Amino acid sequence: MDTEDIVVLTVVLLLGVGLVALGVGNLWWSRTRLARVRATPRSRVKEARPGTSVKVVGRLSARQPVRSPLAGVDCAYYHLRVDEQDNDSSTTLFREKEYAEGWEVEDESGRIGLEPAGASLAGLLVREYTPGGLFNGYEVPAHVLSRYVYTETGRGDTGRTRLREERLEVGASVVVLGQVALGERGPVLVGGERLEVFQGTEQEVLGQKDFNLIAWLMVVGGVLLCLAGGAAMFEEPEPAPVVKDEPLRPVAPSRAGEKPR
Repeated sequence: MDTEDIVVLTVVLLLGVGLVALGVGNLWWSRTRLARVRATPRSRVKEARPGTSVKVVGRLSARQPVRSPLAGVDCAYYHLRVDEQDNDSSTTLFREKEYAEGWEVEDESGRIGLEPAGASLAGLLVREYTPGGLFNGYEVPAHVLSRYVYTETGRGDTGRTRLREERLEVGASVVVLGQVALGERGPVLVGGERLEVFQGTEQEVLGQKDFNLIAWLMVVGGVLLCLAGGAAMFEEPEPAPVVKDEPLRPVAPSRAGEKPR
């Protein structure tokens, strides 16, 4: 095995180990997050006190909602991504993310503010659209589409461009885990990365399974890469073929005037 082969196999092994680590970390994070939701008792809004960690269940509202481009509905948050497909690869051409101002969660006892900066958002609704595609099921207005797709370059007419929108709608049922702080308008849920917002009813969120397909695919793919790389690295090289020298045949002496046959 030469140096080039060793370098390639080392890269394969490192890639496999990296995929396994990412997959295991993703599985751990998913299970830990759902475990927190299940273990934290529900609190009513009026019982939330500054300095405490709570789980609030209610309806989401926003003083100044934003309009999602594809679905065309009022949202507290949306994230739009434009990808271009090319055979088996995909390139992200554009991203757009926008938050509404004045998030609030309301239950039967009152309202509490919510500061979404850095929060983890789960259970977002997804809508995808492929300009020129046959299976969209709905249309996007031309003036909206022209903001993200450049038809003069051919994109949008060949079915190679895909728009993907994730959104958290105003009026949706949410389950929120966060720290209570005192804001300008009263109590507010904060926490940055530890502030978690799940779109859905409490029953729907608690009923989610811990199974994470993407994480398991990463683990399985990483293990297969490690096995393939390890097997190739420790494989014994094939012995070089042995070439046998054939003995020279003696040439009979020629008679005078005759040429040897």
